[in-house]
Amino acid sequence: MSTLIYDFFISAVEADQAWVQQHLLPILTAANKRYLTEAEFQPGQPRLLELERAITHSEKTLLILSAAYLQTDSNVIIDLFAMHYGLETRTWPVIPLLLAKLELPPRLRLVIPLDFSQAAAYPDNYRRLLNSTELPSLPKPLPAQGLNPVQKLQLERQQRLTHKLARLQNQYDLETREEEKMRLEYLIKDTQASLDALS
Repeated sequence: MSTLIYDFFISAVEADQAWVQQHLLPILTAANKRYLTEAEFQPGQPRLLELERAITHSEKTLLILSAAYLQTDSNVIIDLFAMHYGLETRTWPVIPLLLAKLELPPRLRLVIPLDFSQAAAYPDNYRRLLNSTELPSLPKPLPAQGLNPVQKLQLERQQRLTHKLARLQNQYDLETREEEKMRLEYLIKDTQASLDALS
């Protein structure tokens, strides 16, 4: 069962909150995207547990990168946790949003950022950002009446594989790195073979 509740967890320092409030949140709200910021963290809870909840319950983690963000040592925890979680789950949940031309630390050079340092690039980058979470809708469940338990399990597996295949294909269509496209091609073929075996 998926634990995703939010499309985006937004990590930003205080100095960049005005940009987040004036530029990013109105776009996400207009697109009906669900997002979480540290302002919504539960009072009285350990910050690390709230960060874990935010990252694991969000499809993507947006790092709003500025010189101020990179100078804040506590943000390293967010970066590393989100990247590690992505490696564990075999996803790439981290999207850096650059508010200025920056020299990124090695840990953040692994993923392709969106450059928001020039206002002229905003429309294209917002489109790419919003498309990063546009998952295909779940296939309509087939009626399970009259099926024995084994047939029901097979039907559920077929539906899960169909959804996984659609999600992988969507990810492949958005991917720009050749090595990642090759990895996704393998996963798509493997998932299709598993689905064909059930037919």
